[in-house]
Amino acid sequence: MENQIKNLWPEIVTDGFDATKVLLSKQADYLGKSTKNILTAKVESGVLPPIYNPYEEQKEGYNVGYIGDDEEQDEDNQPAENRIKHRFIVSAPMLNYQFELLSVIHNMITPYPVTLLCNIINKRYKIEEEEKFVQVLKEIFKTSKVQSILKNLIAQSQ
Repeated sequence: MENQIKNLWPEIVTDGFDATKVLLSKQADYLGKSTKNILTAKVESGVLPPIYNPYEEQKEGYNVGYIGDDEEQDEDNQPAENRIKHRFIVSAPMLNYQFELLSVIHNMITPYPVTLLCNIINKRYKIEEEEKFVQVLKEIFKTSKVQSILKNLIAQSQ
């Protein structure tokens, strides 16, 4: 008789958990639906690449420097490869035009805290929890500058 090894993993339930990427992707879908796909959006994600900094003393166990650009500096001085960046990109397909509305950076294995950057309105947020993340997204989407850009792209696309 063959010795069967049983699955020791418990059921991994993700109900009620919306990772930052899931929240952003849902908002991308809502933008397309609310504009009848005149505007669309997508979320592009990737691990931050290691950045070599010859002036930074090399840390034991790492052969790359730490991020030096303040925009992407983690308060914990985490190596770049331990963090992920999600870019929320809005597109006007009829114009063959797209731009990054905002980006979110967080640790690879924990969804919060996040750093949210919105260059359109020159704002940077450090967000500790999902509820605040949703609130900040809503504020950004409602700003007069973002609304003006979206309305202008819709008008040019028709």
